[in-house]
Amino acid sequence: MKKNPRLHGLRDIRKAKGWTLEECAERLGIHTRALSAYEQGSRAPEFPERVARIMGCSVDELLDWKEVREYND
Repeated sequence: MKKNPRLHGLRDIRKAKGWTLEECAERLGIHTRALSAYEQGSRAPEFPERVARIMGCSVDELLDWKEVREYND
């Protein structure tokens, strides 16, 4: 079974915003288990563009996060 691409930046961006897993999942309109799976790479979001828009970043940043930047709500 092929593993989904891990959203390397999702956790870093979430933490940079000061959001807990629960807060972020609520903002994204998903369950915390789904968000955790996205962060771990066991599942990929159906609409990564929507996730990026809500997180205030690009899809590229979600996929390949190199440094933590400051994000505003």
